[in-house]
Amino acid sequence: MNFTFVVFFLRFKSKKDGAGGGGGSEGAKLLGGGEEEEPVRMPLLNYLCAFNDCSMKELQLLFHSVHARQRMVAHLQQHCRLHTAHLKPAERNIALHCHDLSVQNANRTFACGGYLELTVRQYFFAKHGLKLKHPYMPCMIEFGGGTHASYYPLELVNVVLKRAKQETVKQEEPYRRESGDVAPTKSMAMPERHCCRCCCRCANN
Repeated sequence: MNFTFVVFFLRFKSKKDGAGGGGGSEGAKLLGGGEEEEPVRMPLLNYLCAFNDCSMKELQLLFHSVHARQRMVAHLQQHCRLHTAHLKPAERNIALHCHDLSVQNANRTFACGGYLELTVRQYFFAKHGLKLKHPYMPCMIEFGGGTHASYYPLELVNVVLKRAKQETVKQEEPYRRESGDVAPTKSMAMPERHCCRCCCRCANN
């Protein structure tokens, strides 16, 4: 299939039906207001680094451990509100549910069941013009009806934390601000940390 034609088709289609993941569910709920607490968005990759008390490189190795992957998925399912992070304006971002993580990374996982012959990395570039910074991380999987599955690169997912409206964010150390994200503080509902210093051993599992 001609890649140029696929890029044109996906970008034209995205203007009509919004966003969605690699084969994404278009019926997900849009972000809504009216909550008593002010939501704070934190990139999922940063959240998982805090959860495992590890660096980004160590996190990539940790995904090779089946036990570590299952523990992270269980935590995201039970304790986290997840939303997409790549749509503009921000109000268009949709709620997600983590059913699983892909075995392969975004550079090897095929989007849309493979019928477009595009990987998840290529799909998001073709449809949204996004070049992934971490294509070698796995994707978050959200299952729809039947065998339908949507794949979202972890870097394009936010964890929505709760913070009191009157609270002032105080940074105790330098933190890179990108796309309006803020550094975690003690007032936010941060995960219990788990040591992952066994990442060298995990990489062999």
